Amino acid sequence: MASTGYMRWQQRGKGKWITVYSNPSHAYMIVAGLRFDTSMTPGNGPGWSTSPRSTPGRFAARHPGGF
Repeated sequence: MASTGYMRWQQRGKGKWITVYSNPSHAYMIVAGLRFDTSMTPGNGPGWSTSPRSTPGRFAARHPGGF
């Protein structure tokens, strides 16, 4: 799904275990405190990182129900 599709995906706000952050040009997710992203991660391509990303006002937070 394109990143814009996640802006209205599932439920609003941060989830307990999984949160997807999206805007019209990018999306990433936080799973149990670890960030899975295609940028700002070590190596080439998608990866996991413990470093945070600035989100206030830039990304919509969504989460699947129960998670």
